Amino acid sequence: MAVDVAWGPDGPTASGAAMPDADRDQPVHMVPTDAGILVVHDMRQWEIALPDFASSEADGASTGGEIKAPMHGKITQVFAKEGQAVEKGARIAVLEAMKMEHILHAPRDGIIEALPVKDGSQVEEGALVARIAETEA
Repeated sequence: MAVDVAWGPDGPTASGAAMPDADRDQPVHMVPTDAGILVVHDMRQWEIALPDFASSEADGASTGGEIKAPMHGKITQVFAKEGQAVEKGARIAVLEAMKMEHILHAPRDGIIEALPVKDGSQVEEGALVARIAETEA
């Protein structure tokens, strides 16, 4: 079943235009939760998890303040500049690999200390994409 989902001021809404005719009379209920969205339809339910950029999973293949390429690929977009202040979870760059885009996020608050890549750069797995220095308290 395909359902178009939109997020508005009152929360998520679903449009069942692509739903089979037999299911059109069945309402789709969507409830925001702390972890994402709970979708209930025809006595079944699914939980759609939203990314939590404040969690330790936000840093992907990074350690400390370093963001490293999780695999060989091409940097298609760089969102940050050296010397720029960033917050944990901020988008730093996009790595294209295996016909997919991987967004690399800042693992912590800080200042971009090194950014050895630019749009179009080819990187190997484990290559440094950015280093974020801690800000002094």
